[in-house]
Amino acid sequence: QRDKFDGLITSAAPDFDAIDRVSPKDHLADTMADLSVPGPDTWLATSMDELCDVMDKIEADASYPMFIKPPDEVGGRGISKVKSPEELREKFKDLLDRYPDQRLLIQNASKGVDYCFCGLFDQGRLIGSMVYHNNQKFPNEAGPGVVRETVDHHKFEPIVQSLMEPLGWHGIAEIDFMWDGEDSTEPSLIEVNPRFWAGLDHSIKSNVDFPWMLYKLFVDGRVSETPKPDIGFKSTMPG
Repeated sequence: QRDKFDGLITSAAPDFDAIDRVSPKDHLADTMADLSVPGPDTWLATSMDELCDVMDKIEADASYPMFIKPPDEVGGRGISKVKSPEELREKFKDLLDRYPDQRLLIQNASKGVDYCFCGLFDQGRLIGSMVYHNNQKFPNEAGPGVVRETVDHHKFEPIVQSLMEPLGWHGIAEIDFMWDGEDSTEPSLIEVNPRFWAGLDHSIKSNVDFPWMLYKLFVDGRVSETPKPDIGFKSTMPG
């Protein structure tokens, strides 16, 4: 519907074609495979018959625990952690009843802890970024962060560029990673959210005002100043 507002308002959002390549999550899995972006091994299935078809591949390549996810939920909703083939089949069927006719994701559990990359892009070029780590989540297994800490962002930038530059991404995005923190290993890209994120207040208090920069990019056509994040800054959500 964006074309209906041409000349009337400025929509500060990426093009739909770019969003469609990364959201919902099953589209992202396809795009990451096409672009060779590092992430967890992922299998897709829409029925118990399709699950049976991929179980041999899963058993050959995967190690438990694994995660099953619906393609279009946020905040950890609908995610199931499974520790055996039997539990995989059971949880998959339960999830299929809740999300019929959707391509459910089955993924290896990536090593490490979660990191949230927050970025602003100008026609695919990264012009502003910061990363925070969720020191504590709620629920603890797969929920959003409630204690956050700003960390160095340079390890994540090449991976982000390998995905967003070919898409010509224009605007903001939050990208979830898992990483063990070792320089010898690569972060694993998990999810792309084409919107502002739960920890936006943390980002702003870390000295990176994404809403203001997004406004300047779409109204003025450029961002004259991209501040550096305050590495080590911590924030907590109230109970």
